[in-house]
Amino acid sequence: MQKLSIILFLILITACDDKPTNELNYKNDFAMYGLLINELDYNIFYLNEQIKFEMSKLEEENQMDNETKKIDSITKIYTAKIDDIVDDLNTGLTYDNDIIDEDQKLLVSYKRGNDYFFSGDALSNKAIEYKKLTKEYRNQILRYFDHPIYIMRIQGSLSMNDTEDRNGKKTELIEYLFRDTPLIAIILQLKTMKRNSLEYQQQLLRKKPVANNV
Repeated sequence: MQKLSIILFLILITACDDKPTNELNYKNDFAMYGLLINELDYNIFYLNEQIKFEMSKLEEENQMDNETKKIDSITKIYTAKIDDIVDDLNTGLTYDNDIIDEDQKLLVSYKRGNDYFFSGDALSNKAIEYKKLTKEYRNQILRYFDHPIYIMRIQGSLSMNDTEDRNGKKTELIEYLFRDTPLIAIILQLKTMKRNSLEYQQQLLRKKPVANNV
């Protein structure tokens, strides 16, 4: 899962490496990102709806246990944090594919992402807070999975460990992912992490007898 996420991320970054030389190239790049984000938003919306529906069934059958409530609570805290970050990064921006303006061009620039996640050569306080919350959420959600496949997937997709190149040089994961990265690609990565978190919650819900029979 981690490798797939990084490969997708690198493809997206590469697509933005060459600065658009004309409006048509810019609009094509922008439209690609817009479509990917729209697809993520669609998946996130229906995952939320499914989770609410399955939890309502547990409530109706008086089978809402403390474990389910805890999983719902930690997932909501984590996904709400991602929403807050995305809202901050999106402030004043639009996703209108038909209009080329300075706000939209910020989405394929690096400045806002760098300003948010970094303070000079170090992580910003906001990045440190996000890193800490991601680790806390990962450690808590792992308690409810026992199969190695699920554990490896969660550890990979929610890893905040340093990356290491072939020469043994280590780099902060947030630095690796978000430094000098197009803003729209950062938003895509954050929304992907939100969708993954909702998928983990739904997988745990499906272990419950009522939700499993919906």
